[in-house]
Amino acid sequence: MPYLDLNSHFYILLRGLDLSICFIHRVQDFPVAVGAQDFEPLLPKTFDFTTFIQKCCNMEILQIHEVNPQKRLIEKACETLQAGGVILYPTDTVYALGCDIRKKNTIEKIYRIKKIDKKKPLSIILPDISKMSDYVKFVSNDAFRIMKKAFPGPYTFIFKASKLVPELLITNQKTIGVRIPDNKIALELVKTLDSPILSTSVNTREGDYVIDPDNLDKELKNQIDLIIDVGVKASNPSTVVDFSGGGIEIIRKGKGDLFFL
Repeated sequence: MPYLDLNSHFYILLRGLDLSICFIHRVQDFPVAVGAQDFEPLLPKTFDFTTFIQKCCNMEILQIHEVNPQKRLIEKACETLQAGGVILYPTDTVYALGCDIRKKNTIEKIYRIKKIDKKKPLSIILPDISKMSDYVKFVSNDAFRIMKKAFPGPYTFIFKASKLVPELLITNQKTIGVRIPDNKIALELVKTLDSPILSTSVNTREGDYVIDPDNLDKELKNQIDLIIDVGVKASNPSTVVDFSGGGIEIIRKGKGDLFFL
């Protein structure tokens, strides 16, 4: 029996990003649904469902080396960011959703993806401490001393935000969370993009942090433009410390040690 010709006579109906696919076969101008169990025996043995679905949905998966990120793949991911896309990328803790913070519509999309109120704070990733003064109003001597030892590392530090931070990302207290993760992919992304990127953790339906892209919910996958997959990451989020009030307030104890207390 001949294999199905996937390039003609068949139309595709995708349901999320799983294998619940129906091929619509046009017979004498009448569409007839054909179930997966009917057409699967007719497919070539080399047919790759995952690749096929990715192409249909325009969602890309990049496998980038975490220690020595390939420049061309970093540039490819940045093209997605520049075009207003949402990416899933690794940090030194859990995976994060990200976008170019200059893209207001994409920031709003991430709030919708996470199904959270816009008043809930999100963080940004910077390439190094030298960029802090662009996005943060004031850093005390104590905070700077701690940052020099903590960054790059699994910490989110909260400061008063400068005018360069988009209003959508500023809390009612006029603050912003800043990360400089110990992850070369994340740092190369912001360096190549020449702009901070959003950083917010991703959760499964059960509320657990996503530490492996394979664990992403179908609904969530369908809203992401590009995934950088490096395998399983740490299960602990970053340690969050608030310096915005002049003192040191621990908001969340995560992967980062509290060496400064």
